[in-house]
Amino acid sequence: MRTQLCSYYFDLLSLILTQARAFEDHACAMRAGELWWSINNIRPEDNDWPSMNVELTRPDTTKDSFRRLDQGVTGLATFTLDVDGTVASWTAGAEHIEGYAAEEIIGRDVSVFFTEADRRLGQPLAVLESARANGRADWDGWRVRKDGSRFRAHVVVDTIRDRTGELTGFAMVTRDTSVQRRLEVRFRQAVESAPNGMVMINAAGRIEMVNTSAERMFGYSREALLGQPIEMLVPPRFRRRHAGLTGSFFRPPQSRAMGMGRDLYALRKDGSEFPAEIGLNQIETAEGTMVLSTIIDISDRKQKEDRIKAALKEKDILLGEIHHRVKNNLQIVCNCSTHPMMRTALI
Repeated sequence: MRTQLCSYYFDLLSLILTQARAFEDHACAMRAGELWWSINNIRPEDNDWPSMNVELTRPDTTKDSFRRLDQGVTGLATFTLDVDGTVASWTAGAEHIEGYAAEEIIGRDVSVFFTEADRRLGQPLAVLESARANGRADWDGWRVRKDGSRFRAHVVVDTIRDRTGELTGFAMVTRDTSVQRRLEVRFRQAVESAPNGMVMINAAGRIEMVNTSAERMFGYSREALLGQPIEMLVPPRFRRRHAGLTGSFFRPPQSRAMGMGRDLYALRKDGSEFPAEIGLNQIETAEGTMVLSTIIDISDRKQKEDRIKAALKEKDILLGEIHHRVKNNLQIVCNCSTHPMMRTALI
């Protein structure tokens, strides 16, 4: 390369990697004569995250380079802190989310972004100490804007170190999750109010969420179901096969009915069984892919179907009996018509 990577690049590299790690994947490339980073193929956890494709030429300072990196990216508040937790650099995204201009916030302690309750608990220092000890820290909670308003946020803190490994500061990335939280609340409200039983399981086959209808349907309290394997709701004779099929619920990614062509049964707390119709829907969450099961107790439908089948069977028997009697009567008439005495009488 025409230019050696100078010491001021190390801070910049740490900041870029902090940005990249906030997403699911990233690709980085370096070209001769210049530092060129490209963050591509970003697949965020939800659609309101920004996408970036950033090219950086030789920067004059870490701060200026970092400002150019964040230019136009308003979905993330990204900035750096000194070792003692004071704000060292500020970006457009940070100003957009937090509400402070650079001249208002640089030099102030990071605790200004936390609520009074969190400050009393020592949360700002705890987050930085966790990053210092582990190289990275994640935190979810309330953040405070300049105007005093609060918003829910997911915060990622990475350490910045020089070539010798000495800690030189922290990079903090904050994402406003208010919209996501509101959607989650609405989703849970919709699930809770559904007339059918709703049970969500994770990739390990354990119950993550149930609604009131499911509690009523199975006879368990919510606390007794959460964290338990889904097989507790499956009759014993089906459990071994069901456990082997749990993984297939997560592939392919499509909504479908469970057990098509087969009679399905569920198990209540009291040991009784009931016929069920089950639909499976994949749900992408921050914790990974989940499967949301819609469970309908079809006992009444089955009873009606059984009554209809019994009536149809009786009808077939009755029609068979009528056919048999009519056939016998016709045979008698036929025999009489060919009898000699009947012929004489007719003459």
